[in-house]
Amino acid sequence: MVSSIPLAYFGAQLRLSQQVFFLILGSSLILSGIAMMLRYIQAKMKSHEFSLIKKLSLGGSVGFLAGVSGIGGGIFLSPTLNLLNWANPRTVASLASVFILVNSISGLIGLTVADTFQLDFQLAWKLVLAVILGGSLGSYLSNKKFNLRILGGLTAVLVVYVGLRLVLMHGFGINI
Repeated sequence: MVSSIPLAYFGAQLRLSQQVFFLILGSSLILSGIAMMLRYIQAKMKSHEFSLIKKLSLGGSVGFLAGVSGIGGGIFLSPTLNLLNWANPRTVASLASVFILVNSISGLIGLTVADTFQLDFQLAWKLVLAVILGGSLGSYLSNKKFNLRILGGLTAVLVVYVGLRLVLMHGFGINI
């Protein structure tokens, strides 16, 4: 998080066209989804420790991408850490939650400083409610009801689909 927070801030200050923004977001989601699929295809689940340079590089890269794309970065960090066998999926999910929070705050500050922050209060309260309900339900189901490998595989497929849809719509004008 040390390198991700300032890079999320700087990434949020970049002014991108809508087309470039969605192409970056879609491509990133496709890569994240593929990384998630690879993780769940792998048989071994042994954890590895990272060097400080690797941690700073990974955190900074994901933080910058989070700032540019306008999302917290957990969708990029989680599959990467899982693919690299950093820790078990529950530990990675816990870290990703904190990572998303601090990078979102940093990105919002970057947007405010760049004078590009706009908030639709009508939509915001609905999104907050959806996040609370969806997060609670997802947490309960992943801990109590579903096999993590199946849940991870389904999530990976969904992430790749959304990424492909964004790239096709905003890069090629194809609506699926």
